[in-house]
Amino acid sequence: MRDAANTALAALKPEDEVALFTFSTEAEMRVPFTKDKSEIARQISAFHVGGATNINDGIFLAAQYLLNAPAKGRRVIILISDDVGTSAGGQGTRDIVTECIAADSVLYNLKIPGYNPPGTIFYAGLIPGLVSIHKVTEQTGGEIFDVQDVAHLDAAFGALIQRIKTRYTLGYYTQATGATGKPHKLDVHLTGSYGKKGKD
Repeated sequence: MRDAANTALAALKPEDEVALFTFSTEAEMRVPFTKDKSEIARQISAFHVGGATNINDGIFLAAQYLLNAPAKGRRVIILISDDVGTSAGGQGTRDIVTECIAADSVLYNLKIPGYNPPGTIFYAGLIPGLVSIHKVTEQTGGEIFDVQDVAHLDAAFGALIQRIKTRYTLGYYTQATGATGKPHKLDVHLTGSYGKKGKD
C-alpha cells in the first residue's frame, strides 16, 4: 500500500496540494496541505497500524479541514481502507455527506484487501452507526475502486488518480422564480468535437 501511495503521489502535478489524515481509534491530521509530496510519502512510510477502525471520523475530519481551507481547485478525499469499520465515532453517514457537500469535496474509496479474522467482520456488522461508504461516494459524485488483489494496487491507484484528473461536475443556478422544489428540465448536449483529437 505504501509503494502504491508513493506511485500515486508521483503522478500528481507539482502544484497539487495534499494533506494526510490517519484513523484508528481516533482520527487525526498528520500533515496539513503541502505541495511537498515527499513529506506525505515519509509519513506514510513511518506510521504504524493498530487500535480500532474509525472510518466515520476519518472522512468527517478530512471534509471539515477542506471546508475551512481556502478554496483552490478540485477537492477530493481518498479513503484507503478495507472498509471494515470497528468504531462509529461521533459522526453518522448523513452528517458526513453534509460535511463533504459543504466542503465541495468528493469521496473516492480505494478498497484494499483486509486481513480481518471472521469474528472481526461479524462484530463490525453489528455496530450501529457505521458510515455507508457507498452512500457517501454516490452522493458526493465519487467512486469505489475495489482492489481484490494487492498485486493490482498500483494500477488501481493510478486509475483512481486518472479518474480524478478527468472527471467534472456540471451544475447550474436557476433564474426561475416559483415554488421551492419545482422541477426544471435540463438538457445537456456535447459538441461534435472539441480541441485536438487524441490530445484534448
